[in-house]
Parts: sequence; C-alpha cells; structure tokens
Amino acid sequence: DFCLSRGLGDVYKRQSMNNPDYRAAVFAATANDYAAARVGFEKLIAQSRDAGDNESLGFLLHNLGEVEARAGYPDKAHQLYREAALLNPFSPQPLLFYAQSLIQAFAAPNLVESVLQEAEQRLNSPAFDIPQELPHSYYVRQFELLRAELRRAAPAP
Repeated sequence: DFCLSRGLGDVYKRQSMNNPDYRAAVFAATANDYAAARVGFEKLIAQSRDAGDNESLGFLLHNLGEVEARAGYPDKAHQLYREAALLNPFSPQPLLFYAQSLIQAFAAPNLVESVLQEAEQRLNSPAFDIPQELPHSYYVRQFELLRAELRRAAPAP
C-alpha cells in the first residue's frame, strides 16, 4: 500500500478513494511517477486549504511527504510532515504517520524514536482529551507495533 498502511488514516483513505484526482495521484506514486504524483497531491492540497478542510489537508500533506521522501527529497518531506503535525498539535496521529514513513519511505529508523516520544507526550497530555480521537489503547498499540517494526529494521549487531 503506497499511503499509510496498517489502519492509520483509513477514514481519510476511504473518503479520498472516491476522488478521481486522489486515485490518479496515488496511481502515479505507485508507478514511481513522482512528478505526476506531486502535481496531483499539490492540487488536492490547494483545494483542501481553500475549503478550510484541515483533516483532509493533513492526510494529503502526509501523502505528498511520502512522495517527496521516495523521490529523494527528504528535507521537503520532513517539512510536509511537520506542517501536517502542526495542524492538529494535540493529536498523536500525525506523528504516527510520520514515524511510519521514517521507517518505510525515508529509511531513517534513527529518527523514529524521537517522533514516537513526541507522539506519546501528546497522548499523555491533558489537552489530548479530544472526543473525535481514537482511544488511548489504539495509540499505545500503534507505538508498540512501530517499535517492533523499528527493531526488525535495525541492522544486526
């Protein structure tokens, strides 16, 4: 799966799959046509900004971040992921997306632990009590899964 596997962002993925522009951008990315994917995601991002739809905007910024990482532009990708994380400064979810891409798209497992720690701080903050968020136990399980993936990605001693 090109974008955000393991259940993260499933709602946004289902909504986006009805959008032909989104499907075209994902298809381009899976075909390693990063220029076309970039154009597609940038168009969708502009539409989300214009509509004031921060939920879709964050999801699309993550998608474009993954494209930039795979295309060899890690600085741009990091910038996009950080922008997405700032859209919802109390939720750990954008940081989970970021950590997952650090392992998969960036091949930068050395940065994952600090992002996971930041996500855990958000989760344990009193400001996290947001009704539309997933349950605390979901995030704890995602942290465990990402750390297990991180251990598997670590080079053997």
